Amino acid sequence: MAKKKNGSKKTNTPKKKAAAKKKPASSAKTESIVLRKFDRWEPEKPFTPKKTEFKKDFTAPKFIKGNNKKLKEILLKKFDEETGAKAESKSKPAKPEKNTKKQQDGKTMKNKSNTKTKNADIKKMEKELADKSKEADKKIEEALKQEEQAKKALEDAEKIKADAKKQIEELDKEKQSLEAREKEAEDAKTQAEKIKADAEKLAEDINREKETLAAKEKEIEEKAADSDAKIKEAENVKTEAEKIKTDAETVKAEAEKIKADAETAKAEAEKKAEEISKSQQELDAKKEEIEKLQASADENVQNAEAKVEEIEKREQSSKDKEAELSAKDKELQEKEADINSRDEELKAKKAELDEKEIELNKTIFTKMAEFKQKVMDLKPDFSKFKMPPVKEQEPDENEEKTNKILIGLAGACAVIFTLIIFGSITNTGNFYLKKTDKGLNIYQGKFSPTGKKILMTLPESYAPENIKNKRYNRSEAFQIIYKFYIEKIRETITAKGTTDFNEIENCLRKAKEFAPSRKEKAVLRKQLQSLSKVSENYKEELLNFIEGKAEKKVEEIKKKSVHKSIKKTTSHKSTSAHKPASAHKLIKSEPAHSHNHK
Repeated sequence: MAKKKNGSKKTNTPKKKAAAKKKPASSAKTESIVLRKFDRWEPEKPFTPKKTEFKKDFTAPKFIKGNNKKLKEILLKKFDEETGAKAESKSKPAKPEKNTKKQQDGKTMKNKSNTKTKNADIKKMEKELADKSKEADKKIEEALKQEEQAKKALEDAEKIKADAKKQIEELDKEKQSLEAREKEAEDAKTQAEKIKADAEKLAEDINREKETLAAKEKEIEEKAADSDAKIKEAENVKTEAEKIKTDAETVKAEAEKIKADAETAKAEAEKKAEEISKSQQELDAKKEEIEKLQASADENVQNAEAKVEEIEKREQSSKDKEAELSAKDKELQEKEADINSRDEELKAKKAELDEKEIELNKTIFTKMAEFKQKVMDLKPDFSKFKMPPVKEQEPDENEEKTNKILIGLAGACAVIFTLIIFGSITNTGNFYLKKTDKGLNIYQGKFSPTGKKILMTLPESYAPENIKNKRYNRSEAFQIIYKFYIEKIRETITAKGTTDFNEIENCLRKAKEFAPSRKEKAVLRKQLQSLSKVSENYKEELLNFIEGKAEKKVEEIKKKSVHKSIKKTTSHKSTSAHKPASAHKLIKSEPAHSHNHK
């Protein structure tokens, strides 16, 4: 039995030595397993920022990157049980231990349960952070959508302005065409007046010819009276011839002479009748010419009336278009006011979003710091195992500095963005003056923090005395342009010749655009209304003159021509119907006809 016991003791001692020798192999395996798990670990849903959220200058802190070697060392020192046991075995001599495997298994189970609970807490924190990041993404997308809507509204307003400018240009072209047609109407009126003057001249010529014909008729009547006296003398001679036969031959000779004279008078009367018929034919031809001229004058008057009606219709259409443009201007002003209010709302929303972003960044960084502290606080119970003396690492000052720098950069970016918008808005209200060879150039600031564009050029006489390289307000620059257009209106009014009302109207409209105050705009609006009323009244007077006085003159000319034609036709019929057979009958009929004509 003793031998057996000794033998059993001999057999137990090498087994213990073998177990002691096998322990360091397990520690190496645990180190490699922990390192592999730590290197392979990845979150369930990795954080990927969007393009809109990405910033070029942004750099994540070291803890978020997960490339810090110090963290690996700390985690290995705290979670690796075998390394702690190895260090303790080196510091103290080996003692016989009992139930070490069971204790180690229980502790590992406890550590696993603790790590599971902590991993669950970490996953919850990650989910909360992911949800908050999604909410921030949604808010940013909404802000971007609102910005796109505002941009679309601005583009629509610019399109409406361009359409209004095109319509204004079309109206200007129509006005120019109306002016050209008014000039054509005036030319037609002048031609009608010339035709009327020619007709009056022809009427005067006809009256002169009538006077000459009346003088010729008087001469014929005088000759007829002489012939009557001669006939009476012949009758007396015949009575005396019966009494005195001796004087019969002489009386016969005288009678023959009288007959010869009568024949000559008859031939002369026939010649004069032919001349009268020729003059009547000429008068008929002239009458036809006058009627043609009257018809052409009537046509010209009708054409002028039609052109005036067309001008009135176009003026009414231009007025309607001006009313539509004024309504559109009002709509544009309302839309601009809405856009401005929306811009203000967007600015307020952007400021709120910036504040919320800053708050979110702060909360994210605070929660990440808390998470870091929780990870650092994961200390398993190593009461039975003495850890090697490790210096307590203080929190890195660089990480805190980077967090503060990131928060400052985010706030600075938001401030810079607002400053850029504010600077671009204020730059549009800045104006600059510069003298050149062409004249005085007036520049206006662009919608950007810097830059300018030419607004217009004026003559050098309108430049102020001391032009400095300084900024001018809107009111100061507009005052100079306003004076230029007012002086231009004065020059056009005081110039010799006919005044150009279209140029005055254009200058008034431009002066209204650059009026420095509301009172001056109201005064210019009233002046434009009064000018339009004056032009309408002038056109109405012209139409009344054309429709009234011109028609009266035409009617008078027609009446005169009708009376003259009636007289000529009656005289021509009477002369052509009563052709005498003998000289005695012709001499008696002509004075009677002349008396009737009178």
